[in-house]
Amino acid sequence: MAEVHGTNRIYSVEILKNNEVLYQQLGNGKMDVVIERKEQQMENLAFYYVRVLQEDEEMAWSSPIWVQKEQKPV
Repeated sequence: MAEVHGTNRIYSVEILKNNEVLYQQLGNGKMDVVIERKEQQMENLAFYYVRVLQEDEEMAWSSPIWVQKEQKPV
């Protein structure tokens, strides 16, 4: 889940996985956007972050979140 509160109207919010856009949602002129997504293709190790672009061209990024798939013992 990503919850974004802008200082201006939000143009788009993107969720990136390993530096590639996984999902994009347009802001529709709002200053607040909430995205709820579930990852379908888990890898052994990946990082995710959120990138925000406001209508005034200001941008923001979240810190990366590293995810490692649990490996079951053999």
